[in-house]
Amino acid sequence: MKTHPTIRRRTEGFTLLEMMISVGIAGVLFAVLLTSGTQILKSLHVADDYSNESNQELRAMDFLARDIRSALTFTIPTGGSSLTLTLPDYSTAYDAQGNPTGAPRDPVITSSIPSYGNTAQPLQVVYSVTGNNLLRQQTIQATGVTTTLVVCSNVSNFQLNFVSLSTSVKYSITFLPKYQGSSAALRVGTTLAGTVCARNMRFQSP
Repeated sequence: MKTHPTIRRRTEGFTLLEMMISVGIAGVLFAVLLTSGTQILKSLHVADDYSNESNQELRAMDFLARDIRSALTFTIPTGGSSLTLTLPDYSTAYDAQGNPTGAPRDPVITSSIPSYGNTAQPLQVVYSVTGNNLLRQQTIQATGVTTTLVVCSNVSNFQLNFVSLSTSVKYSITFLPKYQGSSAALRVGTTLAGTVCARNMRFQSP
């Protein structure tokens, strides 16, 4: 009677060393993916903030340019940190942004100069910075209605001055930096500057 040798089958599986190596590699890959994802999210947030800041900067320049161009008079106090304008009363009603919402007024022409509404009660607009917000306060003197609009935020400085022998105003707006490196000196605030001529004003020699 012949006997057959017992065939021993090797149990399939991973050794402890193989498991440790596999877990180590998986951990490294997970750390790389997590770091990459975090950096991508940061980049998206920075791009979104940059877009919002750019829109605010353009909005501020557009508001100032529009109102200064239409101004009948403007006043800049000592220090140049605010601007007071009087504007023609073109309409019977306005929204907080200064856009006409009522019926347009017919002009009265005197010495080739058009006048709108009660010239003794023009619109008054004041630009100033409060709590890092650039505010536009509009008063319709004919009705006594006053509205305040936040033109832009994150403002650290607002300066204005007259241009000599002209009807123009120079202005600059400095915005606080939102992201900085290890040193605050690595990035300063963004400063926008412009010069706008008041088209409705008549130049008078001193």
